Amino acid sequence: MFTNTPIKEIYLNINAKQLDLDDYLVPINKIEVNYSYQARHQPNAKFHGVRFSCISNGNCIVFEDGSGGTAFTIFFKTKKDCYDFINVLNELRNNLD
Repeated sequence: MFTNTPIKEIYLNINAKQLDLDDYLVPINKIEVNYSYQARHQPNAKFHGVRFSCISNGNCIVFEDGSGGTAFTIFFKTKKDCYDFINVLNELRNNLD
């Protein structure tokens, strides 16, 4: 699943170790977070993203409608923005353990 609009708000539930990214509830200790690059067929259409995917086979990510999912991607303007976000999340994860 891909977000069509930028993520506007990010909240952290420290007790649940869960991120609330607009319409997605993401358990930060049950996901992998990776850089994702996609080139589309249109000229110069490049998409830099951060992909969240469940480590296990279950649907660990909960969408706004209550359904579960295994992965989704949020997009940023640059590769640097993606890695800055990934690094902040990794630092956060390390401090919550």
